[in-house]
Amino acid sequence: MSEDALEEAINDISGGSAICFVGAGFSWGATDAQGKLVPSVADLCAEICEFPGLQNEKTAQLTDLAEFCNDDPVLKQRLVIHLINRLTACIPSDAHYRVMNMPWRAVFTTNFDDVAERALKGHGPLVVTPVFDVRNLRSDRRPLYYLHGRASDFLDGVDDPQIVLSESNYLEIRNQNRNLYSAFENEIHCASTIVFIGYSLRDAEIATRLFAIDGMREKSVVICGSSETMVTLSRLKKFGTPYPIGVDGFAARLPDAKNISALRRDEKNLNFVNRREPVAAKSEVESSDVDGLLLSGDFDYSAFANQQRQSNLTPEYCIVRSRHIEAIFNAKVNRFLVTSDLGNGKSVFLNQMIFEGHARGFEIFSIETQLPEIFAELDVLLASPSKRMFIIDSLVRFRKVVRYIGKRLPSTSMLVCASGQNFDEASYASIIDDMGGAYREIDLNGLDTAELANWDRLLERWGFWEGRIEESSVDRIRFLQTQCGAENRSIVLSLFRESRLSKKIDEIVSFFLTKSPQHSKAFIAILINSICQNHVDWLRIVDWLDIDNAELRTAVLSSPVGDFMSGRHSWYEFTSTELASYIFNNYDFEVDQIVEVYTKIVRETAYSANDPRGGYDARENLKELMRYRFLTRLFSRPALGDIAINAVYQRLSKVPRIRDNDQFWLQYAMARMEVDDLTSAETYLSTAIGLASKRGQEYSKNQIIDQQIRLVFMKNARSKSSVNKRELLTAAKNIETLIKDKSAPVVHPLRSAVHLLELLDSKADQLDKATVVSLKDTVMLMKDSVPEGRLDKSQKGETEAIRKNLRLCSLVLESL
Repeated sequence: MSEDALEEAINDISGGSAICFVGAGFSWGATDAQGKLVPSVADLCAEICEFPGLQNEKTAQLTDLAEFCNDDPVLKQRLVIHLINRLTACIPSDAHYRVMNMPWRAVFTTNFDDVAERALKGHGPLVVTPVFDVRNLRSDRRPLYYLHGRASDFLDGVDDPQIVLSESNYLEIRNQNRNLYSAFENEIHCASTIVFIGYSLRDAEIATRLFAIDGMREKSVVICGSSETMVTLSRLKKFGTPYPIGVDGFAARLPDAKNISALRRDEKNLNFVNRREPVAAKSEVESSDVDGLLLSGDFDYSAFANQQRQSNLTPEYCIVRSRHIEAIFNAKVNRFLVTSDLGNGKSVFLNQMIFEGHARGFEIFSIETQLPEIFAELDVLLASPSKRMFIIDSLVRFRKVVRYIGKRLPSTSMLVCASGQNFDEASYASIIDDMGGAYREIDLNGLDTAELANWDRLLERWGFWEGRIEESSVDRIRFLQTQCGAENRSIVLSLFRESRLSKKIDEIVSFFLTKSPQHSKAFIAILINSICQNHVDWLRIVDWLDIDNAELRTAVLSSPVGDFMSGRHSWYEFTSTELASYIFNNYDFEVDQIVEVYTKIVRETAYSANDPRGGYDARENLKELMRYRFLTRLFSRPALGDIAINAVYQRLSKVPRIRDNDQFWLQYAMARMEVDDLTSAETYLSTAIGLASKRGQEYSKNQIIDQQIRLVFMKNARSKSSVNKRELLTAAKNIETLIKDKSAPVVHPLRSAVHLLELLDSKADQLDKATVVSLKDTVMLMKDSVPEGRLDKSQKGETEAIRKNLRLCSLVLESL
């Protein structure tokens, strides 16, 4: 049997990214307080059969014996005493101590005994049982999860320790303690390796049903007894790679605990930071490579390397943003923020930077998690004077990691972040704080003349111009400049509508919605995950929606997607964010299916976000998934949007974690404002303010107050009764407060100008002198806040629209 998987597992164990499950076989060799060997399941059954009335039940299973005892108060008490005597105050063997001294990320046990707990005692484990409150989990203590319950709880005075001896009750944990089950799932998804130690075939089957997570087998190894038969080993392979070496044999192969710290300082043993290695150039770029990039957004390093090695640098694969790349490498700062509207190429640009960084002698590292373990690895990497580039594809999502790197970034290294969605909520000052110093912004939105000319060459090279090929290059570039706004997103969208890609998209959608309707929910899930930029782990979605991942993969690769995703590791990421939005906007779906899939993903993400150990990423995912702007992309067709969005928010409001989130009520209020349900919106904004206030004075309420301002103007403009003077004066004061608060972009309060103008157009004659004076002062302050150029974080054309609205407001107020 190959040793490779075991060696790799031991490396992951040493690096702190592995978890282990210990079954009954793990406890072999340990003794109880009286010096007797800790009983196996068979031994425990034999001992229970010595109880009065059970002497003739020698062949009974443990579950049957336990349930029989539970029905008799005398036998139940005797069973409890027996469990205490035989399964508590155990004395582990040297092998147990050696195994538990490894830096496991977490330990799971299906045993009732305390062998693992005693062996872990020096590490101060956090004991977790089926009655544990997940809010008490801590990121700085290693958890020991008792999945069946803990015999020692009888000694500790726990009223109902939930000792679970029956399989049916064991499997009920998902419903009994949903947050704890999500914590279990988080541990498994966060681990790079799972080690089963001392599991029988039956134990493994139960555990696998409990954690029915796709991909679990590929990262699991099973340490079993040396006496296991070939048939048993063959069957164990469906749970992982089996190694019949026993606990003692496994312990002997582990490194000495004293050497672990040195191993963890070795840069070769990275488990949480991704080292990006160069990839050899492919022999030639094919049309499927270009189709794949345009449709899925999946960047192929080898195809780009082929393009860049050409002497004439004619774009065969994609448009190189050379001027921006040079701006970064020639800058006097070493912190960079790459910004653009959604779909304008931030991720592709970061991949171009990775290639160019390699070419210029940089080591490249990318970060895609905020798990606590990542910071130890970053400490090792940041301590080196080597030329290094740290790539983070969302400052908003990975803000904690950005801050950590920014404060420790050596002068020889670079930090390159993409802004991420919802970046317009961050101010310049807060970004400097996040990035640890002065930074340079790289705005990718506009394409210059050279880049447009390269687009023309690329489209001509691969036959995308079709009918326009008869036009001159000058005319075609003019089309890209004027009709597509000289931006990547609009060019790609035009290809979706008018080129051969349109037919390809039709074929993809038809395959999933018409030819293979059994995969329609999975298709919707893939599209939803694409819109949120694949931030939710696909294997979690597979688990939540009960998707047959193997069957789906076969279907996907036999569909039109297979033309450009065959051989890719992330075969399920076959639509870019823009293509997913385009599909939802242009094809007919069953709205109820979208609502069902979406709410399931959000609900399960919310449960995962409760876990302080593995829920950091889930919390950021939850924020994005709940946003009204996200839902408008999901339900972008006017005929179904309002009804579907309201249905989503109604369903989500039933989940406590979501219901207690001020951002949820803010987004719900925005959705109701969009359909003029101002009464509900006012209620939801009040709820949001109340929840935000509970989080203390340091927690910003600016977003909520900003929406309240707009609501006040809208409500008073459209009300059949007189205006509410108090509300208007409060709104004016709040605008002034937000403008003077430098922690958020000024464009937000200025956006209320259009709603103020609506109020003045309809109710100017109802305003008294004091209100007019207050509004005049507010409008003057707003006008003074608009710079000569474009407002920071404003959308295309928005600054001029704000100027116009403020001029009209001023004219109306001056006439009163």
